[in-house]
Amino acid sequence: MGCCESKETPIQRISQNGKPAVPIRAKRPKDLLFLILYIAMLGGMGYIAFICIKNGDPSRYLHGVDSWGNICGKKNNEIIPGVNTSGLDRSNYTYELNMRLALDPSSLLKTGSGAAVLCVKECPAKLIQCKQLLSDNTYNLSMNVINERICTMPYGWIPAHTHIFNRCVPLQLLQVSCINQTNGTSSAQQNSAVSVIAHQMVTSVVNNWTNIVYMVLISLGISLLMIVLLQIFNRVIVVLIVILAGIGSVAATSYLWYCYAVSTGFINSTDVENTVNAVRDFQYLLPLCIAVTVATLIILILLVWVRKSLCLVVKLFDEASLAVFNMPGVLLQPFITLTSILVVLTYFLIVSAYIFSIEVPKVDISGMVSFVQNPDLSTTALIAPHIFGCLWMMEFVSGCQQVIIAEAVSSWFFNQRQKTCKYDMCPTLRPTLHLILFNLGSVALGSLVIAIVQFFRVILAYIQRQLRGKESKTVRFVLKCMACCLACFEKVLKYISRNAYICVAMYGDSFCTGAKHAVSLLIKNAQNVLALNCVSGFCLFLGKVSVVVLTAFVGVAWFTAKLGTRASAVDYGAPLTISCFCSFVIASAFFNVYSMAIDTIFLCFCDDQERNNGSDRPYFSSVALQKYMTRPPGGKTKKNKKTPAKSARTRSIHPGWWLGSGYKSK
Repeated sequence: MGCCESKETPIQRISQNGKPAVPIRAKRPKDLLFLILYIAMLGGMGYIAFICIKNGDPSRYLHGVDSWGNICGKKNNEIIPGVNTSGLDRSNYTYELNMRLALDPSSLLKTGSGAAVLCVKECPAKLIQCKQLLSDNTYNLSMNVINERICTMPYGWIPAHTHIFNRCVPLQLLQVSCINQTNGTSSAQQNSAVSVIAHQMVTSVVNNWTNIVYMVLISLGISLLMIVLLQIFNRVIVVLIVILAGIGSVAATSYLWYCYAVSTGFINSTDVENTVNAVRDFQYLLPLCIAVTVATLIILILLVWVRKSLCLVVKLFDEASLAVFNMPGVLLQPFITLTSILVVLTYFLIVSAYIFSIEVPKVDISGMVSFVQNPDLSTTALIAPHIFGCLWMMEFVSGCQQVIIAEAVSSWFFNQRQKTCKYDMCPTLRPTLHLILFNLGSVALGSLVIAIVQFFRVILAYIQRQLRGKESKTVRFVLKCMACCLACFEKVLKYISRNAYICVAMYGDSFCTGAKHAVSLLIKNAQNVLALNCVSGFCLFLGKVSVVVLTAFVGVAWFTAKLGTRASAVDYGAPLTISCFCSFVIASAFFNVYSMAIDTIFLCFCDDQERNNGSDRPYFSSVALQKYMTRPPGGKTKKNKKTPAKSARTRSIHPGWWLGSGYKSK
């Protein structure tokens, strides 16, 4: 039976006539109900976008708006009833000037609480009188409004300003040192200065976008280089990681217990006095020592338990490297996936901006306008399905990549004994066609399950934010426990879905059948699974971190050369941070291909061991990989190196290995 009690066609898993059993795909669409549901969701998302674009106007936030509803830098045709100064042509008045901030720089950067906002041609470059500024920018207002709502300070003089992101900001706020002053500096001044720094960072990013693009390209090259190094030095990397994990955990535990001994007076030492005092203030030293000790014991026990499986991890790295380099086309898949995710994120940001800009003007007694939420359109009713739909689309794109790579690698695993390898240079073409014709419903179901859990996490985070500072300790503890449980549950679901997608790609199963088969194979090979996940996952994580670190070093040298040594941290901090973040995303995309190849080869081998016996039905896996694996039925490891089990293929790397197959049939 498939998902939702649907009928499932049996998959042939054992061949006849003494030939190796090759997985036979079920060539019919699966989980069509969830594909229809996904298409309906896309239609609903389109309707929400139409409603939001029709009623929203994010240009008020992008360009600024004055206190009479006129958007700066734009010709305003809409006249607000009861407001004579609305509907003005502000095309030449491109800067927003907050009068409260201009007359009193210590105030917060906001337009509420009676503050007036103007659209001006240029930010005042020198000291200017408030009333003159109004006349220069064609605001014909009554003297009562000018005196009571705009020029409220005794002398009404406006200091010199500069423009940052279409906003006029007093020059004195650009003195970042005011944040570090402890005497005579209010929190309002600090918040205003922080807001200015944020605008400076945005401006720095806009001015250095070409340098950011160059850094992204450099990180792309570093990622490819790290994949090559991982293939060449995988044995050294695996052994080094295991040694460092054991030594590092023991060293950390010993140091913490040493700190605890110093804090109790059992040992007299001043070398760790600062560390002891810092931890003692929070009274976490003893619980921290106990927790780290338990974690260290668990790590050491796991390392001892999986020590015999480390050779398996090395061989899986070898096989995955050979698969990736024999099918260089799979390295193009991350570009398609990243582009799709970028499109979804762009759609999410644009529609979200329109959702939060669905507001209607509200006129006060003095004729000034403020914008409030539209009572006819609930922001919550629009943003909730919008967030859920975008989460579902993101997971759907990720699931499609996993299925495509899994089918490409599994086809390579089971078909390399053949002499013709016509899909090597374009290995993702046939998997993509199979995905479109047969597997979209399964991906829609798997991504739906994960998106539901992610949506509950978003709701829980929103509740925590709304109750911050108001909830009791019990409620805070319960909410944190729920958040932790949901995060763990999401990771488990992602792991199961990942392996289910592999079985979906191998056999054309439905999602539920593939998940059941995958979990069965994983349970039968639990020890190898543990070693594989711990060691390979950490190796790939170190690869990602290495890419980020190298990108950061190159970025510091790059921005120093471009901006000069006099540039402040604000000038290159934001571009460098964005460059490092993009490098981590790119590295994750490429290393996820590597990780998916490892997991696919592992499940392919487990399935190969389950369906073939090595005698009348030879194995598809290489002899080098077989001797490190544990047979699922009997749990015995093959250690006979002289007479290994018969294999359907043997390794023979020829000079044209990049373009051709890495394996030749006997």
